[in-house]
Amino acid sequence: MKNKIVSNSNQAKDKFGQLTGKNYKPSLTVRSFSSEGNAIRAFGYTSGREHHLLSNLEYYYFLLLDWNESVVDMREQYPLSIEETIRIAESKGIPHPKQKNKNPVVMTSDFNITVIRDGRKQSIVRTVKPSIKLEDKRTIEKFEIERAYWQEHGISWGIVTEKELHLPLIKNIEWVRSATELDVLDTDADNEVDIMLEVLKERLMRHNSSILRITSSLDDDFKVSKGVFLTLFRHLIARRIIKIDMLNEINLNHSYFGNLEFITGTGGSNNASQISS
Repeated sequence: MKNKIVSNSNQAKDKFGQLTGKNYKPSLTVRSFSSEGNAIRAFGYTSGREHHLLSNLEYYYFLLLDWNESVVDMREQYPLSIEETIRIAESKGIPHPKQKNKNPVVMTSDFNITVIRDGRKQSIVRTVKPSIKLEDKRTIEKFEIERAYWQEHGISWGIVTEKELHLPLIKNIEWVRSATELDVLDTDADNEVDIMLEVLKERLMRHNSSILRITSSLDDDFKVSKGVFLTLFRHLIARRIIKIDMLNEINLNHSYFGNLEFITGTGGSNNASQISS
């Protein structure tokens, strides 16, 4: 099954683009359908809802945003006022995007992001596209409409390409995030999880051994399924209880003895600073 991209036509009636957080409805959604395409549904821990990403690049950027603690909300496939985009297009002599029936189509921005900067909420908008698309005249025309739209609204707008995305960081985020919640554990020892986490932290702090050797040894000690303590290691990173270098690929055959920071409370900062690219 492939994914088909579907536009929500009744924008105002169905409140697409009008709400925030877990109540937000994107203007374009993904439906499982036998069709060409590469679109992804992914749960956002920041927003508490499922996100609709229409390309691999959008998904990679979404991972960076969801990991970044300065991001408090992100609304993908954000609809622009069609009256405003038509006016801007006409003023610039640019043909407005149209549907197959020749009616104007509602334009969207890939991400409308709410961040905390200097203690205050601020909106920024980013469009995500492969760099090769920037060589296409029609793409640039549509970007100009979008740029002018957000300039009129006093909101920072920019383009993110694959050149701005740090793949080792993205790969690490993808690896740890599925262990954010411990319902993924293959173990019947749920009542012992807190003890297991504490033992794992103690072992990581005191033993100069590889991550795999430490976690495999603890699997044997606690007589749990292979991989349980590796999942707990991922969980500690995902919950910011352990701070590790995320900019370089995490090597499980490597010892991080002396190179892990153990955070008390709700965790520390992160390295996903590319929201302003």
